[in-house]
Amino acid sequence: MRTRCAIFLCLTAVFVVPPRICATRLVGGEHFLLKTDSLVDDDLVLAVKEATLSGRITGDLLFAGSGLTLSGPVEGNIIAGGQHLSLQGPVKGSVRAFCSELTIEDSVGRNLVAFCGTARLPEGSAVAKDAHIFSGNLMIGGKINGRLTFFGGELVIPGTVAKGSKITADKITLASTARIEGDFIYTSKKEAVIEEGAVITGQTTHNLPKKKPGQGVSGWGIFWWLVWRASELITGFLLIALFRKQMTVLKETVTKSFLQTLGIGLLSFIVIPVLALLFAVLVIGLPLTLILAAFYLVALILACNFTAIPLGEGILRLFRKEGPVPLYASMTAGVLLIQILEEVPYFGMLVLLTTAWIGLGAIILGSYRFSQQLPSQSVS
Repeated sequence: MRTRCAIFLCLTAVFVVPPRICATRLVGGEHFLLKTDSLVDDDLVLAVKEATLSGRITGDLLFAGSGLTLSGPVEGNIIAGGQHLSLQGPVKGSVRAFCSELTIEDSVGRNLVAFCGTARLPEGSAVAKDAHIFSGNLMIGGKINGRLTFFGGELVIPGTVAKGSKITADKITLASTARIEGDFIYTSKKEAVIEEGAVITGQTTHNLPKKKPGQGVSGWGIFWWLVWRASELITGFLLIALFRKQMTVLKETVTKSFLQTLGIGLLSFIVIPVLALLFAVLVIGLPLTLILAAFYLVALILACNFTAIPLGEGILRLFRKEGPVPLYASMTAGVLLIQILEEVPYFGMLVLLTTAWIGLGAIILGSYRFSQQLPSQSVS
């Protein structure tokens, strides 16, 4: 009933007022376009390959896909996961981004948290509060009005950081136009390059990376690493042996509805812990809290296996164009590739998160589709 009302109001608005979306909406597909004269009166949830948003969004924006280009204002928060994220419009709330490439060209009204390969905040950009960025490369040409926390590869600052910084990086450069208001604390094997003209109002502290006692590569460390990695593959084989039909449905779900699976997984990754906390407040909700927590943990542990089969099949299809690909072979290829990618510095965190989202989405959407097949199977 609520969905019908929302559709009715949206259709009415198309003819009566400028185009607008009047209720929270989950959109899936290849492309989504929000025109300049369009208005989203509530939260907008997108699970699409490419999204171009030029209109105004009064609520939160949740995005899962390949590319996002935002030039219109967002009055709420942004949670986005994808390959390329370009935020060219102002955001009044916080931004949480998980991507390969992030560009912020306008203002962020609260905090910025980013896990990405490359991040750019060119001149004219601004973060009203703190910025916590984990990336391979970061360039800050704008202004961070709070504190900067960075962990990554290379950092270049030609802009301003208003409340000091805590940095761990391989290479650090403060350009001649850089201004650090407060203490400049960094951990690196190399001394930071501070060009003439750069301003640091507080103290500069250079810490060398500390190696914890016994941190080196040991025989036992390698052994337990191999045991953990082998257990993922053995678990996948057991899942195929015990639940072959279900695993086939999960594979088809990810293959045929990848963006929808990724979007549902991203939402579940955020919503399930929130629901568990809400239920925990109520005494009668404690059983639901335990159920949600158990499901969440099991799904995250098995996420690698749920993602590995469609990934492995896609790889093996490059060499075997025709005929079925054995599930065990797909599982092996997929798990090994995921394990290799997870070991890549900085990028591995993004792979880990993406795998978790796909795994959560696969088990939720795949279980629903499998349950839809049960009545027809019982009749036959």
